[in-house]
Amino acid sequence: MNYDLTNTFFEGKAAGISKAKHGRSKEKRSDCRLITLGMVVDELGFSKRSNILDGSVSEPHTFIEMIESAFRSLKHELAFRPIYHQTGLRAEAHIFIAVLAYHLLNAIGHELRCNGVTSSWNTVRSTLSNHRRVTVTGLTTHKKMYSKRITSKADPSHLLIYNALNLNPNPRIKPIKNGKM
Repeated sequence: MNYDLTNTFFEGKAAGISKAKHGRSKEKRSDCRLITLGMVVDELGFSKRSNILDGSVSEPHTFIEMIESAFRSLKHELAFRPIYHQTGLRAEAHIFIAVLAYHLLNAIGHELRCNGVTSSWNTVRSTLSNHRRVTVTGLTTHKKMYSKRITSKADPSHLLIYNALNLNPNPRIKPIKNGKM
């Protein structure tokens, strides 16, 4: 088991959020209040317990690279920052969603590793970034709206990831009729 801490900052005053305190921000934002997330993880990186702490709590040791990488992805690539919530309950809900997203990221990574794909999350995300699904919309000759979803062909690097996750790279998608799928 490993224990680690990370923090996230609030844009605005964060009034009424008792755990939001000035502290040592990873982003060097001394002007913003923080909350700290503590997490206990097992040897596979799955969290066993988490706790929201005052933002003034500092970390006693170096961050676990896997957790730091996952939260960095959540905070930046997934645009999970900044927190604009003005109540403690909403801020805690925001952190709860972040922990759920972390679990999802970790479960995907675990499944990939079990199936021989050892790439980092950033590499997986980058590899899949050019596999597209688009919706083409137009009018029929009878002036009715028609939409069709089209998926680009998956290349071998995409297929490696999809196969490891037991996902169909070209799922059958029902046509959209009258704005409903």
